[in-house]
Amino acid sequence: MDVWSEQTGVLPDTIPCEVVILAASDDAVTVGIAHVEPSPPFSSLDGSPSLMMTAQKELRPVPATITLRYPMQWYTPVHPHAATTEAGTQAWLADLRLLDSEAAIAKFRHLGVARYGGWPLYNADAEALATVTRFLTLWIFYDDMLEGQGEAHESLAVAAVRGEPDFDVDAGGPYLRAWWETARRYRARMDTAWCARLGERFGDWLRAVREEAEQLRVLREEGRHPETLAYIHCRRQSIGVLPTLNLLEYACGCALPDEVRGHPGMAALERAAAELVFIQNDLVSVPKDARSEGVNLVFSIAQERRCSLAEACHEVEKMHDTALRGFTDAAGFLRIEYRDCPALIEWLAAAETMCHGFARWHLSNTRYDRELPLGDGTSVRIEVEYL
Repeated sequence: MDVWSEQTGVLPDTIPCEVVILAASDDAVTVGIAHVEPSPPFSSLDGSPSLMMTAQKELRPVPATITLRYPMQWYTPVHPHAATTEAGTQAWLADLRLLDSEAAIAKFRHLGVARYGGWPLYNADAEALATVTRFLTLWIFYDDMLEGQGEAHESLAVAAVRGEPDFDVDAGGPYLRAWWETARRYRARMDTAWCARLGERFGDWLRAVREEAEQLRVLREEGRHPETLAYIHCRRQSIGVLPTLNLLEYACGCALPDEVRGHPGMAALERAAAELVFIQNDLVSVPKDARSEGVNLVFSIAQERRCSLAEACHEVEKMHDTALRGFTDAAGFLRIEYRDCPALIEWLAAAETMCHGFARWHLSNTRYDRELPLGDGTSVRIEVEYL
């Protein structure tokens, strides 16, 4: 390949700049960016001072764009009580001594908790916003603590999330105490059967975390990423969307009817919602997972298809489009099938807001970055597009 690496010429000022350049071969043209610095002045042919600009020899490829698409009607602003909720969540975690280090305080600050709850839960009242934001924020700290190992006391954790009245708050440490305290808030609005379903789904999440820990062990000991389908099956659970969809019932003020929850269209919608959110998370986590030798859908696809990471990211983008179609098709069917069920209509709007809100949060906070170096000299940039 003939790569343009150096160019000189007379330029009007001394400001460093970036120029777009081309690297050409017989079968491809690569677009790159070179940073240009001014060299000391020299004299031109007529004796007047001029400048010679020299481009650095290393090219920085233009990032490929990955687009996450959502219907325009899913867009919402941040909840008006989001900032107050963040402050309350921080004080609560501090009281539980879960923010007792500089690292924990920095993690909380980088989460952007106001947006983390305020975008996905725009339709919730202030009380539900505070409760679910506490749940989601605690979940991130808890998940990071469990990564690579799982929960040693799963039954205790499930009991805490159910908010069982006789739960021993001293038995499981500060995290399980925090789960139980949060559960007391939603138990005031929801019945025992709903709390049991939430606990069951949380238990499914804990088991998926164990499965993901085994995938991580195999990767680090054998250098082998999980097969794509096995990874997707596990990730639909480990992303945590399914319990969150239960929490949307609490945020909307009532549980969905049993008939609706058991409908095949609901199963399809929940599966698609989980895929939408875990794809968001995996895309923005590529640099972090590369540094920590973690599992990620992008790595599994690249291994299976023997393609570049950028090509794998584009495959993930297509999967996101497919999941979006699956979600909207299922939602449309359920709206027709249960047009006289106002609880479902409200919940569907909340689920749409949740999926889009998590995308906005992923791309807005300092835990992640919109322009993502892939570790192989290439990078991608993630954008949101409205349909």
